[in-house]
Amino acid sequence: MTAAAGVVGVADGRPDCPVCIRPTAAACVWHGSPGCACVVRCARCGHRFRPAPATAWVDASVYDADYHAHRKTAGRPGFAEKLRTAHLHLDLLAAARGGRLGGARLLDVGCATGDFVVEARERGVVAHGVDVAADAVAVARSRNLPVEQGRVEEVAGGPFDVVHASHVLEHVPDVRAFVRAVVRLLVPGGSVVLEVPNEFDEAITVLRRAGGRRAPARLDAPHLHYFTTTSLRHLLVGAGLRVRRVVTYSHLRGVEPALGAVARFRYVGVPNLVLRVADRVGYGRNLVVVAERER
Repeated sequence: MTAAAGVVGVADGRPDCPVCIRPTAAACVWHGSPGCACVVRCARCGHRFRPAPATAWVDASVYDADYHAHRKTAGRPGFAEKLRTAHLHLDLLAAARGGRLGGARLLDVGCATGDFVVEARERGVVAHGVDVAADAVAVARSRNLPVEQGRVEEVAGGPFDVVHASHVLEHVPDVRAFVRAVVRLLVPGGSVVLEVPNEFDEAITVLRRAGGRRAPARLDAPHLHYFTTTSLRHLLVGAGLRVRRVVTYSHLRGVEPALGAVARFRYVGVPNLVLRVADRVGYGRNLVVVAERER
């Protein structure tokens, strides 16, 4: 039923769920328009996705030459937030590995200009990176970082003790192939740290939906997948990984001169209590999963 790699199959007008490979009713869960099926939801695992994404479309709309031109990186506004996220991931990884990070071989998938690779190496991790964007890879290499251009399915190195991917999986047409490649690159007992947006299930969106309002405009980002905790677990377990920990968060933003008054109030000065509680109960803006390959 499923079409060629990179495209979700469609049978009788019902697209296959890319996570559990079951036909899904083609009813829009985004705009709420009767004739629209731009984002559909799987009734079995709850995964939301865009039907029939093409790899060429992703390359042209997401990973074009300008994709990393204004991203948060060292020396730019917003980098403190990104740095705190990197530290969160490394702390979760250290906890999963009994506090031992030094000497671990790590592959950062979607490494961009190499900021996470730098932070990991400062903790004694033997970190490498891979990214599809040639411009980003060139910047990373100019920083003398061991980064290669390509997709995770094309990585020939390894095995690795850890594979890390932050805000990558939502852009990948064939998520099952991606996770299979991750498992192939891991040593038995190796760890995976994945972060994706929690766009449909974060607190503010849930409250809007409960009030009869459609999803906010920021969901117009070119994401192919909108994971839930359930659908992400289903994907990882199906590939032979064991989920060790699930974390959601909204408040990891650092104090920067560029932050406006509203941002300071929301993230720094007086953190929003509703979002703080949401983080604790699984409704934060970002979803992080730590898993390991079966031994």
